[in-house]
Amino acid sequence: MTAQLRFGLLGPLEVRSRGGLVPVRAGKHRVILASLLLQPNRPVSIDELIDRLWGEEPVGTARATVHQYVMRLRQSIGGDELIRTAADGYLIEVAPEAIDLHQFEDLVLRGRRAGEQGDLASEASSLAEALALWRGAPLADIPSQRLQLTEVPRLAEQRLQVIERRVEVESLLGRHAEVIAELRALTNEYPLREVFWEQLIEALYRSDRRAEALAAFQTVREVMDDELGVAPGPRLRELHAALLAESAGTTEEPDRAPRQLPPDIVTFAGRAAELETLVQALDNRSGPRQAPVVVALHGPGGVGKSTLAIRAAHLVSDRFPDGQLYVDLQGSSPGLEPLTTVDVLGRFLRARTPEADLPSDEGELAARFRTEFAGRRMLLLLDNAAGIKQVMPLLPASSTCAVLITSRQQLTTLPAVQVAATPLDTAQAIELLSLLAGRDRVLAESDAAAEVARWCGHSPLALRMVGARLAGSPSLAIATVARQLQAGQWQETDELSVRSSFDSSYRQLQSEDRRDDPDHSLAAARAIRSIGLLLAPEVTVPVVAAMLSVEADEAARILEQLVELHLLEVSGVPGRYRMHDLLRLYSRDLATRIDSASARDATVLRAYNWYLTAVAEVNHSINGTRSDVRDTNAPPVLQLDSPADAIDWLDAELGTLVALAAQAAERPELLGNWLTQVTPLVAVILQKRGRWHEARRLATLSVATARRLDDQTAESMALRSLATCNWRAGRFDEAEENLRRSLRLIQLTGDVEGEARAIHNLGWLFHRMGRLPDAIEQLGRSIELVKDLEPPSWLGMGLHNLGEAYAQAGEHHQAMQYLERSLAVRRQQGDVGGLSITLVALGRAYGQLGRHQEALEMLAEGLQVCRQVGNREDEWVALLMKSELLLRMHQPAEAEPAVRQALAISRRLRNPHGEAAAERQLSKALHALGRTDEAEAAHQRFKILFADLPSSDDLLEQFLTAKDHQAANAGALHSSSGSADGPGDSSI
Repeated sequence: MTAQLRFGLLGPLEVRSRGGLVPVRAGKHRVILASLLLQPNRPVSIDELIDRLWGEEPVGTARATVHQYVMRLRQSIGGDELIRTAADGYLIEVAPEAIDLHQFEDLVLRGRRAGEQGDLASEASSLAEALALWRGAPLADIPSQRLQLTEVPRLAEQRLQVIERRVEVESLLGRHAEVIAELRALTNEYPLREVFWEQLIEALYRSDRRAEALAAFQTVREVMDDELGVAPGPRLRELHAALLAESAGTTEEPDRAPRQLPPDIVTFAGRAAELETLVQALDNRSGPRQAPVVVALHGPGGVGKSTLAIRAAHLVSDRFPDGQLYVDLQGSSPGLEPLTTVDVLGRFLRARTPEADLPSDEGELAARFRTEFAGRRMLLLLDNAAGIKQVMPLLPASSTCAVLITSRQQLTTLPAVQVAATPLDTAQAIELLSLLAGRDRVLAESDAAAEVARWCGHSPLALRMVGARLAGSPSLAIATVARQLQAGQWQETDELSVRSSFDSSYRQLQSEDRRDDPDHSLAAARAIRSIGLLLAPEVTVPVVAAMLSVEADEAARILEQLVELHLLEVSGVPGRYRMHDLLRLYSRDLATRIDSASARDATVLRAYNWYLTAVAEVNHSINGTRSDVRDTNAPPVLQLDSPADAIDWLDAELGTLVALAAQAAERPELLGNWLTQVTPLVAVILQKRGRWHEARRLATLSVATARRLDDQTAESMALRSLATCNWRAGRFDEAEENLRRSLRLIQLTGDVEGEARAIHNLGWLFHRMGRLPDAIEQLGRSIELVKDLEPPSWLGMGLHNLGEAYAQAGEHHQAMQYLERSLAVRRQQGDVGGLSITLVALGRAYGQLGRHQEALEMLAEGLQVCRQVGNREDEWVALLMKSELLLRMHQPAEAEPAVRQALAISRRLRNPHGEAAAERQLSKALHALGRTDEAEAAHQRFKILFADLPSSDDLLEQFLTAKDHQAANAGALHSSSGSADGPGDSSI
């Protein structure tokens, strides 16, 4: 009888003979039999059986009891020849095919082999037959906690993976409608298993049931949020974006109009005439215009120009639905450099398209600006302009836009509506004081209030400071404040008339009502003197905490107190603070009078050191590079949970870092080392994110500073960053000259690893210039130099670039080998940013060698990491290569979504090569799907884009136009050296 027994584990334990079921009634017997069947023909030790029978608390006679159970089990299923005694245990001798678990695994293996050979129908049949063996939860009636915790989850997961694959195969066979009902049941049973939701949404979408697909996404989003507090994963979000895009008839994401106006001020008094003039001018609808409306508001410092302009902008904002942009041009900010045209245009363009890859040339950037704003109804508020030269390049050409400018001096030659902002009259000044300190209180001392207005020069800034002081001291008489202002008055004309109010507010920091907390009072006073020393447009709580050597909570309290006293302003972004120009002058003068030079320097150094540590942490998070600029045992200064957090921090602080770099360049003896250390840490990140202007500014300042310090190593590193910017701007001779000087300098120091890096840099440039033999020679030489050294941080990049050079030369096997080595190094070093680049390149290399499935796996991981670090350039490249691989595998339905995603990203980035290549790929996919008219429309769009295309990426083009596709696309893109596209390390 035993030879005819068959066993079932995929459900309740089952023993079946030709005569029917053979009962195994005792639970302990079933535990032993299941344990033996899970590893047939192999011994199971008595100790293992004891563990599965009783867990951590076996009975005292456990071993003897096991022997008794086995004896009775033999009797119940018929014969000793089936269960044999082994060394310190037992085994069951049975043909594997007699166990349903083995049958299941064999059918799955056969199905996948059929699928690998292209026979998807046979794979689907085999997987369905395998799943039919399941009778319920595995080992359902086995009373063993150990087996339920270990084997049951493993078997259940195995089944779910097979279900996922069978549904996937059915979909590949076009049977989308047939799997919808099953997937609805699966998503109901396993609501947190995202794959089933992905398959359901895609099946609904492919069955033209888009509304149901969108509803399914809404359901899974709610489920994920309710159960886990997280958003759906990348694939679900991609499907949702594709559904929304198709519903809207476009592949682009919905446009998000920027709303950058600073908050309106509630305590606004007077200015009715000026406000009406501004609003009427900005809302000018009297007939057609050939140019934008431009309104220029001028007046002395502290007169309230910005407040008035912001109020007017808010009043007309609804007339400009495409967005309102704001920028402080820093034209009159003491110690701060006025923003350049490139600075401002870059900010404006990124406000509309945050991921845009912008040109570094000012002329090209201005052309992009005019194009982007053409026909859009947008309002631009240019605050604190230095003069007409700063403003003119920032004016859009479109008549649908309006521009509001504030400046100290009247911009007489600017074609604009000119409006003068003058000091408040006495009635308006008293009205403002009433809003701040209380109407009844001011009316009770109206004469004293008029004196306060006089000694404040009727300046809104000074009046707000005095009003804040009165509001914070209800018992303080207005007459007392008037006498204090009179006693401290320095000058009654122009902007210096407000300094007495500054002194009054500063003294309040140490007034009697603060004596209960003298340390706080001293720190708050010191904060006013310190913030102006840092020539940065804004400060944050952690930076102020570092400057004052206090905890972050205390720094936050101090900053809020300064805001209450109107000694600081809250920026448009929460947690960021800025200082009015006049207050900045006052702050620096105060520090000079009270603090010693050494104390001032120490304060500045603390802020700079905080930023250096923060930048090192950002670099480590993104590139995996550990820097020796910070103590690795010290607690981090930033909370970075992911590379995306690091990128967000860098984007927010970039303007400050550039401003600090300019200050450092002015004081190289104190801050020069900071500049030369920060530049290489951030340059590679900035370049990969398309922030070429900022990268060039930092590199230029760093080169000059290193020369003043006579620091050859620092100059060599800075020249490397500058050369990359030269290359990007198309100045190849300058790039080569700078790299050769970088090599000569580092050779003088005797630094072998540094010399290897410099040689690598030259190889990188030669590759970009199309000098492949020179590139391969130099890149190989650089790697050879460090083979006996500890692997440097740049080795992954060097191996990658050598692999890319071999790929460019058509040596794909060599390319694959170096890219695989690069991948291993980058994984080991935690270089997430570099990993995103190499995964995509390796996917292309596998694809060139015909290893399509491996290529798709590499690209899938590459896409995930690209999204993690915000590497949109390589993301669209990976999507296009994925689409090409799917087309070669005769899966055009799967290729189409990838192409549309690549097209959407390229459009958001304003990348003409990506958009053109995506339109060509879309045409190919649609042709393969039989949608001829749509395919032809995509091809026409490709030809239009291609006609104006300056350059492209050689390697990507070789991949996309290879084999039989090449002949079908005679108009394929041509390439030229110097391209910045594709999965190459575009920095050195």
